[in-house]
Amino acid sequence: MLNYEQALATVLSNTAHAMSEECVALEQSLGRVLSRPIVADRPLPPFNRVAMDGLAFKHSDFNPTLPLEIKNEVLAGMEVNNSLAPNQAFHIMTGAALPASADTVVQIEHFELQSGELPQALLQSGRDYSCGLNIHPVGADAAKGEELVSASSCVTPAQMGVMAAVGSSEVWVKRKPVVNIFSTGDELVAPEDIPTAVQIRDSNSYVLMSFCQRSGANAKRLGTLKDDLSYLRQHLGQGLAGDILLLSGGVSAGTHDYIPQVLEELGVTQVFHKVAIKPGKPLWFGVSDSGVLVFGLPGNPVSTQVNFNLFVRPVIHQMVGLGLENGDEPKTLRLPISLDWVKRSPRPDQFINGKITASEQGMVVLPIHDHGSGDFCSFAKADALIRLSGDRGTTYSAGSLVEVIRM
Repeated sequence: MLNYEQALATVLSNTAHAMSEECVALEQSLGRVLSRPIVADRPLPPFNRVAMDGLAFKHSDFNPTLPLEIKNEVLAGMEVNNSLAPNQAFHIMTGAALPASADTVVQIEHFELQSGELPQALLQSGRDYSCGLNIHPVGADAAKGEELVSASSCVTPAQMGVMAAVGSSEVWVKRKPVVNIFSTGDELVAPEDIPTAVQIRDSNSYVLMSFCQRSGANAKRLGTLKDDLSYLRQHLGQGLAGDILLLSGGVSAGTHDYIPQVLEELGVTQVFHKVAIKPGKPLWFGVSDSGVLVFGLPGNPVSTQVNFNLFVRPVIHQMVGLGLENGDEPKTLRLPISLDWVKRSPRPDQFINGKITASEQGMVVLPIHDHGSGDFCSFAKADALIRLSGDRGTTYSAGSLVEVIRM
């Protein structure tokens, strides 16, 4: 049986294809992974931009002991071609392009307007009026042609602003992997249905859909499959019309767990079955003749979610070229555990629910008690998995460092 690292390496080594690219509108690019870099179409800022409301004048023609004659007002977006005489100034606004005849701006709080036949302003004494004051020079942020957002970046709101500023109304991104999702089991009914005393509502397909969407995939729920061999043969194949197929349930050792058999009939080659972890041991992984990755996840809700975060999410990120070096947040951390905890499983790795929280000593991870791999209520309180390695009975003292996988 493979351990955690071996299983993850095997899954990633079988993720042969990278996603192709597509062009999307800027408005649709948030969270997408760029396939081409974004470059500046002109210098940024594209002109000498005024950084403060105030008076713009030419420093070499300025006498601080004399009032400045205010020639006219310059607003943002206004082009001014007229020149200034000595000790004349433009009343200028933040964001305006500095006229060519000026090279210094004094902010509005540092002068006093004087009444008279012509508007004038007297600057306050004892202040810095050095040349170039309050001006953001052309090209100070970026030169024309400079790369501003690299390929393989996961687009953030701030990066969308950069794209808009350089005219990238459409951007090239990696196509989202299509992930088809089936839940399996005769006991399952839809959330809107009223279950009988021996039925439960399907929750796993909604959890998997949400995890896939947050990971950058296009998830499609295809419904619930019955634990019936002929029914599975009739319906399971439609799930192979994508990049990844996720199956929840039907892969353990039950007499009606037919999923592996039907997948083999459909041309899916088993790569491994079972991983030495708790929860999530029954994980089944295979690859179809056409390269579709198939994950058979245990039906218990916690096992399903643990398997997704340990194995499926890294595959999605690899497909779109997303990693720590290009904007993906670190998923694995080492944090102090906040309570004494004893590893209960004899398997090499046990993953328990955790909540990353702040303490007086800094960030810690709080273990969350649960009632087994079917306790999805406790799992809903978690935002991380705590990895406990070693023999059964290994004690982790409060404050000791543990590996934490963010979800």
